[in-house]
Amino acid sequence: GDKLREKKIKYLHVFSEKFAKLGNDIYGKLFQLKKDSEQYNKTKSRLDSLNKAVLAFQYNYFLNDNNILGLNTYVYLLKSAKNMLISPDFFKNYQSLYLRKENNHPLFKRAINLYTDLFNEIKVGQKYVDITLTDKKNNSLKLSELIKRKKKKYTILDLWSPWCSPCIRKSNLLKQNYQKINTNVQIIGVVGGISEVEKAVNAISRFAYPWKNFAEISNKNRIWEKYGIANSGGAQFLINKDGKILAINPNIEKLLKIIKDK
Repeated sequence: GDKLREKKIKYLHVFSEKFAKLGNDIYGKLFQLKKDSEQYNKTKSRLDSLNKAVLAFQYNYFLNDNNILGLNTYVYLLKSAKNMLISPDFFKNYQSLYLRKENNHPLFKRAINLYTDLFNEIKVGQKYVDITLTDKKNNSLKLSELIKRKKKKYTILDLWSPWCSPCIRKSNLLKQNYQKINTNVQIIGVVGGISEVEKAVNAISRFAYPWKNFAEISNKNRIWEKYGIANSGGAQFLINKDGKILAINPNIEKLLKIIKDK
């Protein structure tokens, strides 16, 4: 019921009237088309034009407004960019402008992290991103330390959330096949998407995975952002002893094939 909420409702109303119908039409059509087909590329071009217009409209709307709503809305677009198929390049003209306006707010760091994530997308074939892991006793260590400490040929970094059904299914498949992979593969789990240590402890105890699990509380170490899954419950990354990412979210058949063939 405060004034900022009223401003947000007004903005969303104006935004919806201007872009909602066109956006729904383009996205609805795009996701039915075969990727890289001629029709797909034409529709994607329309979407790119729309996204450019959205960013320009949003910035101009909040240009002379001193509240935090503009930066908050910009951060939402950064967070949703991959799912909305917004090119990272579209943000280049706006990042410094928004941050210059609100550089003392916590959203300032959020915008920097998400913007950096867009330009450093995790891909198969590249080196893993080292991260800080925290256990339930609040002890910290680096992922690189665990990879070096264990002399196994492969590491699976299993990022999961207790509310994420696909995450749980993937982790349970690893658990079911643990004896097949345990000789050459170590699994390092991180439970995230939660705000309390107790929830992490309960989740780790409940699922009883036979490998070490750490906790990412309230996005403390920005692990989900650093691995390009800020909008997801989790993901699995297969890493070899040289630190190269061999697969992202491999099914169990692909996983067994990779660790057998390599």
